[in-house]
Amino acid sequence: VLHLMPILLFYPIFWMLYDQQGSVWTLQATRLALHGLEPEQLQFVNPMEIMIFLPLFDQIIYPWMEHRGFNIQPLRRMEFGMGLTAVSLLASALLEHAIQASPPNSVSLAWQIPQITIMVIAEIQLNVTGLEFSYAQAPASMQALILATYLFMTAVGNGLGSLLFVTVFSQLNTATMMVVCAISMVVNMLCFRKVARRWKPYSMCHQENEDAEEGLQLGEMSNK
Repeated sequence: VLHLMPILLFYPIFWMLYDQQGSVWTLQATRLALHGLEPEQLQFVNPMEIMIFLPLFDQIIYPWMEHRGFNIQPLRRMEFGMGLTAVSLLASALLEHAIQASPPNSVSLAWQIPQITIMVIAEIQLNVTGLEFSYAQAPASMQALILATYLFMTAVGNGLGSLLFVTVFSQLNTATMMVVCAISMVVNMLCFRKVARRWKPYSMCHQENEDAEEGLQLGEMSNK
């Protein structure tokens, strides 16, 4: 678990920003042309697209990218997901600018779909990949603890999101808020990249330690 913590510690920032869908984006929808829908009802797009995109990525996109020589290793996908999260938040900021520059409730609710779709793809790259990666790195006896740790990181992110929404974010213009969120994710991604480049699987580190101990023992025997 401790070996995975340098990777998992970057997840609360994602969940903190991801949760803005249920708060900031819902409030943003109240100022859009709803076409008979309620502001909260567009959230159905998220689970619907996940059900569509998950098999699409697993069966088509990932094999195609791997065949073309792209790096689709888990850590690389997580980094890509963080970048997409920032793009989604910037798309929300652009929509907010359009709302403020237009007559009230004249911009269609459909313009929220691009930012939701980008966030869905980011969630697949980060959440789904992160769970698979954590399980793959953990022995069978530790998988329940890994899952609990992963969910704890989600809870931390949710708590931070709620706290920021009622404190710092409540004082900011929505467009500015989304830009600040995007910058936060970019910083998070750049820090993650540095850690991920140096991180090694536990099995590899364990093997390196065994090799080092074996080399030390052979050196002592040769000296004798």
